[in-house]
Amino acid sequence: MARAAWIAAALVAGCNAKVGDDTPDGDADSDSDSDSDTTIVCGEMPAQDRAAVMQFLADSGYEDSWPHEPEFDGIHVASDGFHYTPIQILVRPCVAETWGTGAERYPAGAMIVLQQWASAPPGIYLMYRISDEAGAPGWWWAAQDRAGDPVGEAGTDVGCDGCHSTGDDFVRSFGLDGV
Repeated sequence: MARAAWIAAALVAGCNAKVGDDTPDGDADSDSDSDSDTTIVCGEMPAQDRAAVMQFLADSGYEDSWPHEPEFDGIHVASDGFHYTPIQILVRPCVAETWGTGAERYPAGAMIVLQQWASAPPGIYLMYRISDEAGAPGWWWAAQDRAGDPVGEAGTDVGCDGCHSTGDDFVRSFGLDGV
């Protein structure tokens, strides 16, 4: 009896598997060419607290290891808006992994850091995706000046979403397609 159940389970698993897929449940493995069901995971998500997030950034080594925005590989002058001084935008690797997947928004844990380089060290503005919900409540915002002191309030409702609402998932510098 147990052998018959095992054979039946093996047959069902085999019928559900895709050609070239060695996983018994038919799920695409990590080497699959299919982007239709791509789930990007960002990993650790620090608490929604300015000190915790800034410590997470420092510990991550973001300045040396995170990718730049797609159009620029370094410091440049923003074309318009509030962040008009020389800037550099760095993104958590999961943001770059999202580009071109067809996603409607960035995954929870996504972080985008805009460094203002009017003088060194730079002041930073941070966008941190705290949930996968659509809209402004999904982003947490914070800023600090060149000395590392807080600038304004940090949180989900601090006024940043006004200008940012014109961007792809509230990001104005580049789209979800990576352009």
